[in-house]
Amino acid sequence: MSNLPTVERKNTLTIVKFNKLSVVFSYETPIAFWGVDGKTIATENVWSNTTGKHLNIVSNKADRIPFDEFNKKLEEELRKFNLV
Repeated sequence: MSNLPTVERKNTLTIVKFNKLSVVFSYETPIAFWGVDGKTIATENVWSNTTGKHLNIVSNKADRIPFDEFNKKLEEELRKFNLV
């Protein structure tokens, strides 16, 4: 079994899967992730309509958190997998 991440891409929406962690990108910006527990953590949309559409694909608007808080949680999750 390979430890290399897999990448799913559709136009400007990309999902990178690192074993038990998946990170969703709109263009080159991480906008959501889910880890071992399967719970989706997503940021509020502070960008374009396209990014808003990407967020709607992977999360509920009511569950989104401020971008700074999202970045902290993403970094914590990446550390669990020794990815930062």
